[in-house]
Amino acid sequence: MFMLINIVYSNKLGDSRLKAGIKMQRLLEVFESKQNIAELVGITPAAAGRWFKTGQVPAKQVLKIEKLSNGELHCSDIRPDLYPPERFKSV
Repeated sequence: MFMLINIVYSNKLGDSRLKAGIKMQRLLEVFESKQNIAELVGITPAAAGRWFKTGQVPAKQVLKIEKLSNGELHCSDIRPDLYPPERFKSV
C-alpha cells in the first residue's frame, strides 16, 4: 500500500514540475532572458533566477508580468493556483 501511495505522489509531483517547467519556458519565450525579466520587473537577476529554480513566480509579480507581456501571458498561465483558468480567462 505504501509503495502505491508513494508512486501516485511522485507522479503528481512530476506533473507539477513539468507544468512549472513549461510555464517558465513560456516566460523565457516572451521576455527572451532572465536578465530582461529582472530589468522589466524591477528585481535583481538573482531573484529572477530563483523564480526559475523554484518554478514559480511570486504572487506579487504575477499581474505585473501579465501587463508587461502585452497579452502574451495571462495571470492564470503564470499562477493557476492563484488565478484558476476557469475564473480568470475570457472565453
